Formats: sequence, C-alpha cells, structure tokens
Amino acid sequence: MLNPGRLALILLTTVSLYASVTAVVDKNIVHKGETVTLTLNIEGKEFSVPSAMTLCGNASLFANHEQKTEDAEGTFKKIEQYRFRFKVESDCTVEPILVVVDGVEHYTPALNITLVQDDIQTDKMPKVVMKSRKKGLYVGEVFELEVLFVYPKSPKVADTIFVLPEMKHLWVKKAYDGVESSEGEIHLQKRRYLLTPQQAGDLHIDPAEVKVAYDKSELDAWGNRKIKRYWESHYSNRLELHIKDLPEGVRAVGEFTLSLTVDTREAKRNSPVVAELTLQGRGNFEDITLDQPVIKGVDLFAEEPLLEKVVNSDDERLQQRLSFVGRADFTIPPITLKYFDPKSGELRRVETKAVAIHIVGDDESPSSGEMTEEKGEHTMALAVIYLLGFLSAVLLLRVPWKRYLNAGKGKKAAVHDHRAALRLLLAHKDDEGVQEMLEALEKELYSGNGEGVDEKKLKKLLRRYAKKKQH
Repeated sequence: MLNPGRLALILLTTVSLYASVTAVVDKNIVHKGETVTLTLNIEGKEFSVPSAMTLCGNASLFANHEQKTEDAEGTFKKIEQYRFRFKVESDCTVEPILVVVDGVEHYTPALNITLVQDDIQTDKMPKVVMKSRKKGLYVGEVFELEVLFVYPKSPKVADTIFVLPEMKHLWVKKAYDGVESSEGEIHLQKRRYLLTPQQAGDLHIDPAEVKVAYDKSELDAWGNRKIKRYWESHYSNRLELHIKDLPEGVRAVGEFTLSLTVDTREAKRNSPVVAELTLQGRGNFEDITLDQPVIKGVDLFAEEPLLEKVVNSDDERLQQRLSFVGRADFTIPPITLKYFDPKSGELRRVETKAVAIHIVGDDESPSSGEMTEEKGEHTMALAVIYLLGFLSAVLLLRVPWKRYLNAGKGKKAAVHDHRAALRLLLAHKDDEGVQEMLEALEKELYSGNGEGVDEKKLKKLLRRYAKKKQH
C-alpha cells in the first residue's frame, strides 16, 4: 500500500506529464511594419497567461482565446490557444515566455524573426545582404554583423558556404550557427557574427561571399541521366563603420557584473583564504585587467584568469582565483571596474563588497620563534654598539652579520627558515632579484608545488639586507 507522500509524488508526476506549453509565429520572414501573430498552445488543468507582453520591442495586442480538442493515438486532449499580435520594425527575437501550468514553470523557446529589407526584391534574387544595427561604435565595443542570403525556393540549391572577407582592425569574437527559414516562395539563410573594433577611425568591411552549389540534371553520351554540380559565388554590399575612442582612462566597454566569493570568513594564522573573483557580461573581456587588492600584512597569490563562454547566452565570464594569507584579522577591500556603457553613453562602475576575515589566534602571544627572533635582533643591536668602541673597522663589517645568522635557536635560521626569510624579503620586494625569490618561497610554503629554493641566491639576498640593517 502506498503511503500518502509517495502517492502525492506520483500524482504530481502524472500531472506534469500532461502539462505543456508551446509557442509559434505565423511568419518568421516579414517586411517592416508587418504584423505577426504569436500563438501560445497550453495543455494542463490550471495555468496563468500574461495579459500583456512586449514582443520584439513592441507592445502586443491580445487577439483571441479558444479551446481546441485533438485526438492523439486514441486519446483526446484539450488545448487552450491564446493569440497575440505585434508589429516588427527590425530583426528581432521573441524571448522565452513564462507560463505556469499546474504549479510548474514552463518557458517557450526563443523565436527568431528576420526583417526583409525593401532593397531585397524578389525579382533580384538570389541576393546577399550584409548589415549591422550599429555603424557608430567605440573601440572594443561588441556588435553583431549579419549576412543574409535570400533566394527563391528551389531543389537545385544543394549547398551554401558563407565566407567573410578579411577585415582590418576588426576581430571576430564569435560565429553563430546558421539559421534557415522560408516564407512563400522566398528562402532565407542567415549567419550572425560578434565583432569588436580594435582601432578608432573610419573602417569598412568588404563584401561577404556566399558560394552556392547547384545541382543540374543532364544526359550523358549514352542517354543516361546524371546530376552535375556546379558552383556560383554571390557577393554582398560593402559596410562602412565609424569607430570612436573610449573616454580617457577607460579600457572596458559593454555591460558587466562583478562579484567576489570566499570559501571561509575565518582561517588559521598563515592559512590561505581562497576567493573567486567573477566578471560577467558582454564586452571586450580580452582588454580588461582587474586591479588586485593590496592589504598590509597579507600575502596575495593570484592564479591566471580564465575566460569562458556562458552557455545559451552571448555573455562571457572571466574568473580568477585569489588566495590571501594573513597573520592577523584583515579585510578584503572592494575590487572595482570602471567601464563605458555604449547604450547610455555614460561611465559606470561595478565593485565587489568588502569582506572581513577573522584569523583564529590573532590576539594570542607571539610564537616562540617570533620571540627568539626579536630577542636576537636586540642582542645584535647591543653588540653593534659595544663593538663600535672596541673593535676595528674589519670586525665591524663581519661580526654583526655572524651574530645575525646565529640569532634565534643558535643556527642559521635566516637561510633555512623560509617563513622568516619571506617576512624579511617582503620589505624589499621592489628591489632587483627579490620578486623572483619571493615567488619561489611562496610556492614552497603555501601552494606546495614549488620547484625548490636556490639556497645560494637566498643567502646572498639575506646577506645584502643584513648589511643594510646594520647601517
């Protein structure tokens, strides 16, 4: 016997099997200002339909509602149909529509509609048209290029190949899959590309080429019929673009969001706090460099950023992993990106929120190693003062260094204690040769994948700064 919970699950599953939502348009190739009818087909017991929608940038008008009964494999089902009308002024996409059926959200698929320009005449087919909705752009701004191939329906067209021309100072970021549609006697193939201008000035795109394969039936010398294939090339118009420079001090252009997540807000002393920095949106990611935060007393290890495409979207995502290592409580300050929004023509900024990190044992007494180090430094200072009165200049240069190396636990801690050496060299990270040694020490101590530390170079560096410290 089924328990109530399992019975409810079965009932819900059964209901969801018979719930569905589909959307169709009566035409997907239209002329400017032409009206398109969208039909929603809904199957289910309870549902809600939007009373008004914006389709292709225009407000839709509710046309009618009717019920329809269909016989599918001996089973009758009732379908509710809602129709909406709207006008099309340009190429557009009917975005997915949300309809709740029997408590479950359903989204219709996106529907592409292509506007047939007045210059594409049926008596001049086949024809290739290249166009862009924007011709005035900024350096780095992403824009869409379309190449349309319009021709009369014919079984003779066997294959088509779209070829973009070579373009100077324009970079193709993405090429979409081809789309085909028909309306009456017209057949249309469309290719879409995302491009980015790399230089300001007046640029142009030479005509695109569409290679078309035609199949022709012929009789050979023996009277047998055979299919012969031949190719023809058709060319588009030339496209002119005007590219402007970005405002001074700004390199990013587009629309972006920025976020920072951390794996923990509490860590042990000298243990890494791993953060994920994510920049997402649509823009010139290839030209963007995010400034890394500088926190006093905290070591930062940054991995190489990773750029990827967002599935089912024109967006891209830039991710970078950051590791913070601190010995006391610290706060990761906001990370900011300033960019130019071409839609509004304004400068904007996005930034992460500040994140406070608590270090466990922050208010504990210093460790024995740190106390020994401090004691060794005081001893060395007293020794230097004493020796100034009693020893020669040669002993003055040598003895303090020997005492420094033997400070701590009576051995050469500065060379073999990599953690102490790291703290000492951090104060001189801008000097020649120090940054390379710091990276080697950091990999050895924190990431565990270091290739070893050159002890001779480390000893030479420590000797250099020990002498500076004496003076």
